[in-house]
Amino acid sequence: MNSMQAAPGSFPTPELATGDGALGFWKALEKVSPTTRDQRCTVHKSANVLDKLPRSVQPAAKADLREIWTAPDRATAETAIATFAVSGAEPTSWHAGML
Repeated sequence: MNSMQAAPGSFPTPELATGDGALGFWKALEKVSPTTRDQRCTVHKSANVLDKLPRSVQPAAKADLREIWTAPDRATAETAIATFAVSGAEPTSWHAGML
């Protein structure tokens, strides 16, 4: 990022940047390329979610998360999110392990 800042115009502006959530990266990106869209890395995002769950339910929860980020379209992803979420609905198999 610093080299991009030191030589403006020498690099094309990326359309999308993917990062692990480190705040310094996002601040630098905004400063150097304010029009670039950002996206969290699904591996790091999933790991952060799974870390909050008991180990016994992590494999099933990981499979549910994978269904979300590999969905072919938004509607399918939203259905997978509803399956993953615990919102008073019937718990999925891994949710039952948390009760």
